[in-house]
Amino acid sequence: QRQMCIRDSPYAGAVYYMGARSCGFNAWQSLLYCTCISTVFWEFGIEAFMERPSIQDLFITPLVGGIIGEGFYKIKRTIVDNGYRLAGSSILGNVVVFLVDPINEVIGLFAGNDCRRKVRTAADSGLTSSFVLQPAAGGVSLGVSLRLTF
Repeated sequence: QRQMCIRDSPYAGAVYYMGARSCGFNAWQSLLYCTCISTVFWEFGIEAFMERPSIQDLFITPLVGGIIGEGFYKIKRTIVDNGYRLAGSSILGNVVVFLVDPINEVIGLFAGNDCRRKVRTAADSGLTSSFVLQPAAGGVSLGVSLRLTF
């Protein structure tokens, strides 16, 4: 009886799929990429010296992973389009985006992430307001600051 590892799971297939999909591949190209990485590179390449590939390794990981990966892609696109917010929370949005696309999110930390730059730029434009408390003689002065940026 062989135990299934994370690298043999549909989640691993979904991560391979998202690696391609987030780089601009379409759904079919991403499925082909996922299948090649999962079977040719991993099962018949690295693991071939240790064990014989199973049906799980050859079919379930890339095919089910591709289906899950497309769902992950749609979830990520929705969250990114919403400014990396999920249910109004940027923390929840960032955690979910990392779970569905860990490869590209880690790469984005080092190489820069265009989507995050666009979110920051969009957040920097518009009308912002704030209250300002300043110490004054005999108490505190309250002021309002408005800023309009384009």
